[in-house]
Amino acid sequence: MIIRYVLFMIAGFLLTGCLDSQSQQPSEEFISQALEENAPSALEVLRWKPGEEVSEQSFLKTVQWRAGKGSLKSQDLYVVELYGTLEFTMDYGKYVFTKEGEEGENAYWARRSFGKFSKGDVIQKTGTLEFRRHKDGWKAVEPKPIVIPKEIFSIRG
Repeated sequence: MIIRYVLFMIAGFLLTGCLDSQSQQPSEEFISQALEENAPSALEVLRWKPGEEVSEQSFLKTVQWRAGKGSLKSQDLYVVELYGTLEFTMDYGKYVFTKEGEEGENAYWARRSFGKFSKGDVIQKTGTLEFRRHKDGWKAVEPKPIVIPKEIFSIRG
């Protein structure tokens, strides 16, 4: 009886270990490779909860690709829906995305001339934000021209 119990415990341990290894999230290398393979038709939508801070690693791990969606030819197109705080570092510097106001109704994308961002710039916007993936990193692209009111500059200091 004790031998059966021990064998049962060992079998349960082995089965649990197999299930845990199958439920692990894919590595960044695997995700990157999959994105490269599906680049012509990859359309990504990422979502975060209000107040959640997202690093570059979790940004990559959160990506889910859907082959066959969209009709992108030359570059990947990533649509990011911002619900809170997103912060990560790229070759171009540190980008901080914040939600303005509790309701998020009057949030804007504050940027410098020519659409170039400097380290520490604050980008404030709700809705969608497009990223185009280049060989040298991620580049933010403004989907449509928007009007930035004068109040935004007083918020930035």
